[in-house]
Amino acid sequence: MANNKPRASDMIVGPDKADPSSREIVPEPEWEFLLQELIRKRGTALIIGETDSGKSTLVQHLIKRLISESISVSLVDADIGQSSLGPPGTICMKSLRDEKDFNAFRFEKMSFLGTTNPALVIPMMIETCKKMVDICKETSEIILVDTTGLISGNLGRALKTGKIKVIEPEHVIAVRRNNELDHILDSAVGLNVQDQGSKGSKDKEQDNAYSLQKEETRRLF
Repeated sequence: MANNKPRASDMIVGPDKADPSSREIVPEPEWEFLLQELIRKRGTALIIGETDSGKSTLVQHLIKRLISESISVSLVDADIGQSSLGPPGTICMKSLRDEKDFNAFRFEKMSFLGTTNPALVIPMMIETCKKMVDICKETSEIILVDTTGLISGNLGRALKTGKIKVIEPEHVIAVRRNNELDHILDSAVGLNVQDQGSKGSKDKEQDNAYSLQKEETRRLF
């Protein structure tokens, strides 16, 4: 019997067919500081947050601003339940150079995972994200990695910290409402963590600690 189980190495190259995006994004005030940090340090940024926290909106805003500055940027869309680049159940990537690329918001490469539930394919998601990021590094100065909303419990921690360990991003962007990412950020000590939100957090000192900029990273894995 043939083995139909999807593999992380199954890459599909597809055309850019998406309609131009006409969505107007009203940026949050702190996004400008985040943008300048990305421009200054470049590298890979992993964006984490729960479902409907605004991760994808932030990503699209950053992409538009970066290409307006003539900076080469790639997106790895690993939000397999709500993908903006490809169909559900896939991890996709796209390199963007100008407004034309942004308007044709469709994947260049796609990997099929066979499910929209990240909890079922955590090792495959981590491996595939790493491969997509490596592809993007060949052509882009800045790589943005959009992730799923799976953040709670041991599964959420395993998925996000696994990506941090394997991808080794220069930036971790935390999009949160309260303390829902603390158990993940506690494992990101030494990384350049940008905390977007957390206005309702009860621990102000902890919020400030997550926002510290550190020139030298110290891996704790």
